[in-house]
Amino acid sequence: MRYPATEKLEIIRTVEGSHLPTKKTLDVLAWNEAGCVMLLECKHLQFAKTASEIAKQLSKFRGEVDDKGRPDHLAKHLRRWALARQNIDAFSNFTRLKDPKIGAGLVFSNTVPMQFAVDRMREQLWTGTIEQLGALSDLLC
Repeated sequence: MRYPATEKLEIIRTVEGSHLPTKKTLDVLAWNEAGCVMLLECKHLQFAKTASEIAKQLSKFRGEVDDKGRPDHLAKHLRRWALARQNIDAFSNFTRLKDPKIGAGLVFSNTVPMQFAVDRMREQLWTGTIEQLGALSDLLC
């Protein structure tokens, strides 16, 4: 199944009236005729070889906020996803889909530890590599 997509689509442009800062962007917004809209965050990470490199990568994708109130990479994407679900009408208007279901995913340039660490969220959040994007159509929404 093919998906039309727009790169670097600013959420502020899509989600009307949300008053978001313009720096909050999506890497890819993709949708299909079946009504599934996917918010994809793309990351190019170095291959983690040592235990400390793996731990460092995992610490950036825990879905948490640090001591200074800054969200990590996963928490930022989860916030965008929550905002999108709260503003489903804007996505319906933008994609011209009648009753869209909004999903989210993380696309990595190569296999990374986070693909295995987010099993607890597997039903909600798709993770995979660029090569695995073809299988995304079977798993959507």
